[in-house]
Amino acid sequence: MSAAEELPYLQLFSPLVFRSSISLQPRDSRDSGHLMQKHHITAASDPQGLFAARIEMTVDTKTLSIAELSVSHLEPSAAAELRPFISRIEQGAINSALRRNVSVVAWAMAEWTRLATKRALFWCQVQRELGTEKDVLRCAKKMRQSRKRKGFPGRPTVDHDDSGEAEMDDGDTNIHDARNQVPKSTLLPHLGRTSLDLKLGSSREIGLRIEWKIDFDWTGEGQSRIAALVETPSKWHHHDTKHSLVEIPGLFDKVIRGGGNPIKAVKTVVALLVGDSNN
Repeated sequence: MSAAEELPYLQLFSPLVFRSSISLQPRDSRDSGHLMQKHHITAASDPQGLFAARIEMTVDTKTLSIAELSVSHLEPSAAAELRPFISRIEQGAINSALRRNVSVVAWAMAEWTRLATKRALFWCQVQRELGTEKDVLRCAKKMRQSRKRKGFPGRPTVDHDDSGEAEMDDGDTNIHDARNQVPKSTLLPHLGRTSLDLKLGSSREIGLRIEWKIDFDWTGEGQSRIAALVETPSKWHHHDTKHSLVEIPGLFDKVIRGGGNPIKAVKTVVALLVGDSNN
């Protein structure tokens, strides 16, 4: 099977489409004197508009080794999270085996696109379902009612939302599915976003910050780091003899690590905080 025939199968595992052109560089006697190929590679999301990058790669045709590798253009929204990792690959700062490893760079680009799309959908959902005080109160009420229907008195815990509204899937998010859920114009501003602040309570004195950051292991595999930070009035802490408030970020983290949907973890924390503010 030729490379052209194999490409469609390989692209099934990536949200990106790669295209390249090759030019020959003149021999330079000051170097090895070997014939060098210059590869100009573009990576773009399919559908277009969510991610784009340009890779420049020089290959020694005699040793079949990569003499130079650089990413001359990187999607601005991806730069803060992706550029440091790419720079380490370009410079060989991770280990010698990964130095100028174009496969790892391409995989990291695809992973960022996949996770950033999933994250952007999450931000859109949070703003849609918890964007106003009325939305927050409705969410807290539903969480408490669901808790009571199941026969568990007291504060709400992680539970399924019975509202019937579509929620972000726990698994991987396909870019085409994302476009079907949210218009690209709505999704784009959230692609590079790493945090979102919510003001809760009737006096807006409760602060909830959700953080979602993307980093990479040495193979270029993307990893999500999701956390919650809570800001509450000082008077609450004087009455919080059981130290429940300081445990809220840990509860959020426990839900996420247990495979829970991030939006359900957020709603659980919101219901706890709003419930306390109304007491």
